[in-house]
Amino acid sequence: AEMDEESALLSSSSGDEEEGGTGEADADADVAIAVPPPVHEIVAAEAAALHGHLAQNPRLYDAHTRLIQLLCSAGDVAGAREAREAMSAQFPLAESLWRAWIADEKQAAEAASGGGDGAEAQAYRGYVLQLYARAAADYLSPSLWLERAFYLLEADAPEADVRASLEDAVMAAGAHVLEGGRLWKALVHYERQLLEVLEGTGSADANTVQAQLARVRAAYKRRLSAPHLELADTRAEYLQWEKGRGAKPDPAVLAKAEGAQKALDALLPHEEALIEAAKSEESIAAKAAHVLSNAQWGLWQAYVTHEQGSRDPARSCVLYERCVASAPLFEPAWFAYVEFAHTQKRLGSAVVGVCERAARNVATSSELWSIAILEMDKFGYAQERVTAAFSFGCACGLRGGGPDYASLLSAYLGHLCRRLPPRPEPPSAEQAAALRHAIALGEHYLRSNGAFPDSDIDDTYARLCARVENLRLGDIAGARARLDSILKRQGGRCTVWLEAISLVLEAPVDTGAVDTGNPKGRVGRALPSANAAARTLFKRGIFIVTDAPADLAAAWLRFESVEGSADDFELARSRVAKRLADAAGAAARAAAAATPRGRAQSKRAAEA
Repeated sequence: AEMDEESALLSSSSGDEEEGGTGEADADADVAIAVPPPVHEIVAAEAAALHGHLAQNPRLYDAHTRLIQLLCSAGDVAGAREAREAMSAQFPLAESLWRAWIADEKQAAEAASGGGDGAEAQAYRGYVLQLYARAAADYLSPSLWLERAFYLLEADAPEADVRASLEDAVMAAGAHVLEGGRLWKALVHYERQLLEVLEGTGSADANTVQAQLARVRAAYKRRLSAPHLELADTRAEYLQWEKGRGAKPDPAVLAKAEGAQKALDALLPHEEALIEAAKSEESIAAKAAHVLSNAQWGLWQAYVTHEQGSRDPARSCVLYERCVASAPLFEPAWFAYVEFAHTQKRLGSAVVGVCERAARNVATSSELWSIAILEMDKFGYAQERVTAAFSFGCACGLRGGGPDYASLLSAYLGHLCRRLPPRPEPPSAEQAAALRHAIALGEHYLRSNGAFPDSDIDDTYARLCARVENLRLGDIAGARARLDSILKRQGGRCTVWLEAISLVLEAPVDTGAVDTGNPKGRVGRALPSANAAARTLFKRGIFIVTDAPADLAAAWLRFESVEGSADDFELARSRVAKRLADAAGAAARAAAAATPRGRAQSKRAAEA
């Protein structure tokens, strides 16, 4: 319609110029005028370009928001919905984004259903309710919880659905000191309206009326037990309501209100301090970056410490939720929230949601993704859910590069191993394939020609892979080949040699086992026994280890005392003695060189 009006205005303007034109205008008629393309073509071109950018990298936040803005301005409801779903899959959405999305879907529902209540209208309503639930899962928003309940009321939803929505709201945000009072008020007033309807009919069953009356009083008691800004007004309202019914107020309710008022008086200084701190230039700059200033974070920590003294984890959780909602990219707050959630057994599996949301908000943190995977394991989440979290973390571009990928890969491989049956029962074909895929991913990211070459500095992931291959996949030859590669890089470290030897001894094989790692076309040679392979490692390592040769020497002698022949033990003792003598001599020379006389001799030798 806007384009039609624009065309009509252009035509009218052109006609006026023709009627009232001058000779100069006629003389300029031959001059070529560059006519810009129609607006819809410009929008389509920019939208196509944004689609292309997002296809290459779906983690472009600004590109998502710009695409949604373009599609909404063009009236493309389906396209905007698709773009919003794509953005929601990548990022938690801010409250403003959820509000705009929900408002557009409500408008689309009205247009599609014509105000009716057919199947299409019900489908839209279900989708809108789903959006409200998803919005609440991203960040705490008392106002969105309230809107959801009102939306159900406007849709004439069943009484049980409205009540459940209001109960969910007060459970999620009723402890919000500044905004929780509105949620409690809505719950109490809804229950009061139901009571008024029952009493107004005059035909309602007496037991039903009494049950609803008890529900109203229980709601008031809960409302007056929570410290929130509307507490004084709530107390006055309760007293007036009981008086209007000709009843005396419940002393237990008034006692709860008195306790809540004392708690509120202790909380208000914290609230006021946060409000004042938000006005500083440092805090305003931090807010633009979605983080907290040092002063703000100190105040939040003091507030949380105070709330934890209440021994009500729900209140502390709401406080953490408020904190991370105000600064979703502030990593210390998320780590503090995750650590707190770990200590609260009453939260149950809800801790998984906290950890997963922390990882999605600080998506470049391998530590948060690893924590989320471990928590999912604790509560038996489906394999698909854990794999999705791992894959998402890998796709987010971990900020530490290779070492972070090694850490996350180790966490995921550990998850896969925890799903295996106890030894010696072998893994299923599907489980074995998943393990091999994880090991191959490690090769993709960390090998010398991978995305992050040679970044697994301590070979942490490679050593874990060797253990999995050796003990769970039964690939003895592959494990030994990997260990050999690790020892070439980590040969100076005694602990790595001892770990390799222990691993070889944990999975003994017959001497007839075949080394399948031989080049194609050659007959596979028989693998040595576990003891023989361990002995070979001792012989190699004793002259390569630099940090603690005495420890490896002692381990070798113990091994030969139990497993070796007299000749084996004599050979070990001879080589150990030589190696330790060499080490002692090197240590003596180093000590002498460290003395003033030694340093002087070294200087004269260098000058000569």
